[in-house]
Amino acid sequence: MLHGNCTTAASVHATLADADMALHAAVFAPDGHACLRTRITGSVQQPEEVSHRAAEQLPHDGAAALLHALPGRP
Repeated sequence: MLHGNCTTAASVHATLADADMALHAAVFAPDGHACLRTRITGSVQQPEEVSHRAAEQLPHDGAAALLHALPGRP
């Protein structure tokens, strides 16, 4: 999970095509200097699984370092 706060700049957008879902998610550095994006695909019958995979992928890609710079974070 991302463990952001109310100032976390993040976005999620899903598109559907037949039985497939593509979820595009992004996390932005507080000062806007960097952005991490991921695209996860899966079945429209399992949207929770697709969203959980995206939430797991972003920290793996370095979102924790971006979120570490949030105000109030050590």
